[in-house]
Amino acid sequence: MCFSIEWIKDFLIWLVVLGAVVAVVRLFLPRVLAPFGEAGAMVLQVLTIIVWAIVLIAIIVFAFQLLSCLGGVSMPRLR
Repeated sequence: MCFSIEWIKDFLIWLVVLGAVVAVVRLFLPRVLAPFGEAGAMVLQVLTIIVWAIVLIAIIVFAFQLLSCLGGVSMPRLR
C-alpha cells in the first residue's frame, strides 16, 4: 500500500489534522492561562514543548514508514 493514492490521501488528511490541532492549541492556551500570570506562562511553555514533541514524533514515525516502503526491508510498524 506504499505510495498509493489512498496512502497519499491519508497522509494529507493527517497533515491537516495535525496542523489544525497545533493551531487551536496555540490560539487558545495563551487566553486560558493568562489569568494565572507567571505560573500560566510557564505552563504554556511546557504545553508548547509537549505539542511540538508530539509533532516531531509523528514526523519520525512517518519517516520510518517511508523508509520501510523505499527499502523493501521489513520494519515493524509503530502503532
